[in-house]
Amino acid sequence: MQNKFSLFICIIGLFYLSVIFAQQETLDVGVTRIIAPGFAWIDSGTVVTPRAMVRNFGNVTASFPTIFRIGTFYNDTQYVNNLNPGDSIEVSFTPWTALQRGTHTIRCSTALTGDMNPTNNARSGMARVRVQDVGVVEIVSPVGIVDSGAVVIPQARVANFGTGPATFSVTFKIGDFYSHTRNKSLFAGITDTVNFPSWTANEIGTHIVLCSTALTGDLNPFNNTLSDSVIVSPLVGILDKNIQLFKKDFVLDNSPNPFFFSTIIRYGLPKDCKVNLEVYNSLGVLVKILKRGIEKKGFYSIIWDGRNEKGERVGKGIYFLKLSADEFNGTKKIIKLE
Repeated sequence: MQNKFSLFICIIGLFYLSVIFAQQETLDVGVTRIIAPGFAWIDSGTVVTPRAMVRNFGNVTASFPTIFRIGTFYNDTQYVNNLNPGDSIEVSFTPWTALQRGTHTIRCSTALTGDMNPTNNARSGMARVRVQDVGVVEIVSPVGIVDSGAVVIPQARVANFGTGPATFSVTFKIGDFYSHTRNKSLFAGITDTVNFPSWTANEIGTHIVLCSTALTGDLNPFNNTLSDSVIVSPLVGILDKNIQLFKKDFVLDNSPNPFFFSTIIRYGLPKDCKVNLEVYNSLGVLVKILKRGIEKKGFYSIIWDGRNEKGERVGKGIYFLKLSADEFNGTKKIIKLE
């Protein structure tokens, strides 16, 4: 009888122990999903609100901090208060402006004091920030001086400054009489040359040359367009022998005036003589010697490329051409715009 009573007491004890064990508090919270940013590309400059789902896996109400990190440059903590057992909640963090190019690790984690299951405390992912940016690097041709009637292949160099491949249009214009568009595909970081249909330089004078790119979503429009100029002129050197000069007159002229990069200087000599052709600045300081020597009677042209005797480009401003030929001394004001 006593043994039966002892066995009964043991059973009762085990029952109460099992009840107490079943009622023991379990502290367990964790991250179930990172919602944003996702793995899809994010355009640079986009404002993203990081978000994640957290769950209370335990059997008691819990309050805890949740931390969200992106790379080494973003770190934000939000507190979850009184999350009931079995419930989940979406946590939003401070908005992030995606300025950092490339791929970055993201991580969201919970930090509950006494958490009994750390294996579900964190989730990781990747954020990819792309830059869509193409532009014109250089106008190769035509620039400077081109002889009238010359056949030129317009060329420009373009680049993909972005983080991914890009297909975009490139437009080339000369004055108001030439315009063509080509499509170009480039991988990130690549620069290449675009060739356009040939142009016959029949339009005498100075013309603006412009090249531009067009990419949907381009984030940097400041490098999309580049301009230069081209001068279409008669052949440089002794010009048409049929040009009639006044027997007693000297000639000094230039075009274009004003000019950007280069100007053609023309001078006429009614007789054989010693010639000095020079460029001076507005202070009377010699800038460039264009010609010194004996010339025969005739009509001549020479190019000044806007550089001084050291080969350096001079600044914009007023300059003076000075032609000394025997008894003749002529001066002409010219203006450099750039």
